[in-house]
Amino acid sequence: GGGGLPGQLPNEDRPASLKTPMTRAVGIEVTLSRATILSLEHSGKETRILQFIEAPIPAAGEGTWEERAAATLKAALDTGKIPRGRLVASVDSGEAILREISLPFKGEEQIRKTVRFELESLIHNYAVEDLVVAHTKTGETEKGTLLVAAALPKEAAGRRLKLLQAAGADPVALDLDIAAVFSAYVHAGAIDTDAPHLLIYGTPRFTNIVFVEERRPRSIRTLRFSLGEGAPSGGLIELLAREISRFLLANAGSASPAHILVAGDIATPETSSQLARATGIPVRDFDLLGAVSAAPGTVPAEASPRIAAALGLALKGAGVDPLGMDFRQDEFGYAKKFETVKSTGLVTLELVVVLLAAVGLHLYFQNKDLRVDAQSVREYQRSLYETVSGETLPDASGAFDKMRALFKQAQNDQGANLPVKASAREAW
Repeated sequence: GGGGLPGQLPNEDRPASLKTPMTRAVGIEVTLSRATILSLEHSGKETRILQFIEAPIPAAGEGTWEERAAATLKAALDTGKIPRGRLVASVDSGEAILREISLPFKGEEQIRKTVRFELESLIHNYAVEDLVVAHTKTGETEKGTLLVAAALPKEAAGRRLKLLQAAGADPVALDLDIAAVFSAYVHAGAIDTDAPHLLIYGTPRFTNIVFVEERRPRSIRTLRFSLGEGAPSGGLIELLAREISRFLLANAGSASPAHILVAGDIATPETSSQLARATGIPVRDFDLLGAVSAAPGTVPAEASPRIAAALGLALKGAGVDPLGMDFRQDEFGYAKKFETVKSTGLVTLELVVVLLAAVGLHLYFQNKDLRVDAQSVREYQRSLYETVSGETLPDASGAFDKMRALFKQAQNDQGANLPVKASAREAW
């Protein structure tokens, strides 16, 4: 967490020559009821939370939910003077389609090229062209690779990016909220054993269950219901317990989970005790806020279970990302402002070069036509001179000068009364 390696001084207390550079990043989670923003600085094993903001999104009001959410997020970013550089945002895992896949090879390039087509045979309500696909390795066998693949509809990705950009936020990456939660708990040291266990993350719309084994997420399931905030009803806990039982049956090849970690809005003592009774599996309490450093008063103690997603997203922006999933791909690929300006400048330069080439070509052909016309005039002058003088000229370029000299000689031979009068009337 925040203390560095055993026996080391904190980064701020070390000599300047021994200090490691700090990376600053911001994580943004937008749920149905609030926008959560967390900024941190990270270096090596040191992580320090700099700012934490929770802004409630009005349940009703003018405009659509997306418009209210964007306005709420923008106000929070402006009020907190949050830097807009290394931003990472989340999408609800319930928007994505999650599948476990086994592939008969281990090369990352082969996996990347193949996983989309494997999903095509497993997903029937979407065309694969309408999905943004990301994956993470969950293990290897003698024959190949095990992985969890996530397919996010492009419409959902576009909606979330439109909301964020309306708030003045252009994230460098887009990740699943449950992936960010897993990253935060791994970094904080909560996932510290190879023994199988469950990670449950609740939001106002979805409840996510992750089966963790050997410190990797073997399987992920999203339930389209929420336990709500505060102490949940016994009926909802029983429903969650039944879904956990079905989920574990689907992972029957693994050992029973040693414990359950609970995160998000549902992480309360009441939930933990009810869930332990309903499932027969111990619920492990873990203080996420206590595993990282933060200035006093930065994060309220009661908000500790709710920082998981935003913390994981900010860590991803700082380069800590054990799963490596990102949905800013294809037409949603992230481009820095400089890259956008550079691309526009290159296109403009190309157009200028094409224009100059066209103008140059036009002038070249015009010059060629003028040379032909000039040669025609010189040939006419040579013909005229040769007719008058009876002399043959080998080079037409001297005909005009010779013709002018001949004219002057004729003027001199005629005497002083020349030039000849312009008309008979003038002579009279």
